[in-house]
Amino acid sequence: MIFAETFSALSDPVRRNILILLRSGRLSAGEIGKRFNITGAAIRII
Repeated sequence: MIFAETFSALSDPVRRNILILLRSGRLSAGEIGKRFNITGAAIRII
């Protein structure tokens, strides 16, 4: 089940872009949200 959930999460382009962004280092939810024009709270749900 985890395998399917992982690929389901990776099918979302915003989630993929967040992972790419995090390769360069840690960011807070607010910092990520600014780059995607969404709130920090929404990032925590993603």
